[in-house]
Amino acid sequence: MELEELKKAWNTFDPQLQQQDMLKAILKDSLVNKSDKGLSRMINYGYFGLTIMVLGLFVCIWAVFQFPDRPLTIRIGLYMTVIFVLYGIIQGVIGLSKLLKIDFSSSIKENMQKISSYRVWYHKQLIIILVSVSILVIPVIIYLFTFEKAQAWQWFFLFGALGVGAVGTWWEYKQMYQKNIQSIQKSLEELEELKELDMSKT
Repeated sequence: MELEELKKAWNTFDPQLQQQDMLKAILKDSLVNKSDKGLSRMINYGYFGLTIMVLGLFVCIWAVFQFPDRPLTIRIGLYMTVIFVLYGIIQGVIGLSKLLKIDFSSSIKENMQKISSYRVWYHKQLIIILVSVSILVIPVIIYLFTFEKAQAWQWFFLFGALGVGAVGTWWEYKQMYQKNIQSIQKSLEELEELKELDMSKT
């Protein structure tokens, strides 16, 4: 009699376990897909930024040879810009390589470490870029003050370009970097919690 009761209890309990397992599998797939989409957006944006910087490098090199007789300050600004863009290309390749190493089919903790490493790298590069742009602006301002006798439209163009750059940097940080990184990290943390929950039941 007890055996029959146990069989009945198991028959009612087993479908519930299967349903829970199915829900967990669906949740895991959803979290992995969410992480993968965020990572894909960042990778695609990285390729786009790298393409723009390569094109910008050709323009800068053309400008260096096109204006060899310009005042020293403007030539220094052009040389610094070439160096800055080259640095940006190198770091862009490094950033992409870090993102491409993330594989959601591998260890969750390993991916979390890679995301953390990318996050530290990104913050470091953001500071370097902001400082570099600030330094690059100095020769331009000196040139406009001392040689060009700049008109109002030239100042407007300079500060307008800086404003657009500041807004673009803010958008990239908030919408492309922070939003996707936080989404990926949150999904990985939830996947790790599900994994630990499964391990605790075994």
